Amino acid sequence: MCGIFGLVSSSRQQGEIDALCQAGTKRLAHRGPDGSGYWSSPGVGLGHRRLSIIDISGGKQPMVSARAPLTIVFNGEIVNHGDLRKELERDGVRFASDHSDTEVILALYEREGVNCLKRLRGMFAFAIWDARDNSLFLARDHMGVKPLYFFEGDNEVGFSSEICALHDSGLVPFEANHKTFNEFLIFGVVAGQSTIHKSISELPAGHAAFFKNGVLKVHRYWYPAPEEFRADLTLDDAVDQLDSLISETMREWTISDVPVGALVSGGLDSTLVSYLSARDLDRLDMFTVFFPDHSTEIDERHLAALAAKLQIKNT
Repeated sequence: MCGIFGLVSSSRQQGEIDALCQAGTKRLAHRGPDGSGYWSSPGVGLGHRRLSIIDISGGKQPMVSARAPLTIVFNGEIVNHGDLRKELERDGVRFASDHSDTEVILALYEREGVNCLKRLRGMFAFAIWDARDNSLFLARDHMGVKPLYFFEGDNEVGFSSEICALHDSGLVPFEANHKTFNEFLIFGVVAGQSTIHKSISELPAGHAAFFKNGVLKVHRYWYPAPEEFRADLTLDDAVDQLDSLISETMREWTISDVPVGALVSGGLDSTLVSYLSARDLDRLDMFTVFFPDHSTEIDERHLAALAAKLQIKNT
């Protein structure tokens, strides 16, 4: 988990932009204890708080491309960045980092623009400032795993990984959205692009946005496409396919430069994920939580211990 914050504005002085962005980035410190960075240019500021997972020494952000005037702040992980890097290297791209997935996004965007989103597998929320045409590109992953909120003002747009950073920085005064607040109290969730903050919106899952010449345009880049139903698929075939797909996914998602852990409850999903992950890892640390002041009905430690023993036998 990392945190990103930024502001593009033609209506504020650069000193004010810098102060707001630095305050917003500081507010996200809990999302990235391993490092912080800030970059600015006339009319724009980008901040980043980092939790180091991939390319610990070479993936510092904000990251500026060595080939084009592009700057990125990125929260997430691109699990197919290795294959994309090899492809780009075959096409003549030379990377400054050893294996940073952040730099792969930059290179892919430089070559393919918004179509780069069709090539990325993983979870992500990122912003790219393109000095070639003074535009800001915002994008959120297909399923909306990583959060991204934005504020649109007079000839400006600000964004952040968390709503609180936008108003705690002083950029957006708090004003409750009573309609969506009621929705949250009734349903426990706010649907769509709105939030409980009247002036702040959420970039929906599978969406991207461009901000240029004072105009923000949001568009959807991905729709879920269900596989065609196969009436001839047997149960054994379905089990084999599911095992193959989950195993491939876990191999990709457990690529890391730091130790990998799993939070388990003893339930079907966490037990299966940890079991399949352990097949390709030298070590998998497993954790669980319990509530000592509550009844034993929600104490799942004994089930989590069984899942951990299964993982040990699996390795």
